[in-house]
Amino acid sequence: MTSGEDETSDKGDVRDRESRKRAAEAMRREKEAEKKRLAGALRANLMRRKAQSRARREGEADERDEGLPGARLPDAD
Repeated sequence: MTSGEDETSDKGDVRDRESRKRAAEAMRREKEAEKKRLAGALRANLMRRKAQSRARREGEADERDEGLPGARLPDAD
């Protein structure tokens, strides 16, 4: 090999390492964002369930609609 080939190979190795490092950092950020999203969803679910439990204890009716809005059958008027 000549010294020119060594330089090209070294530059390619550096680029590959940098590329892998950027990819690993992007994956870490994605995992962190997913973790935050799931934590928020868990908190929201816990708050809903606590409110539902308090309402049942106090004898109030559950004001929420049942099921998914898109799953409802159209009214046959």
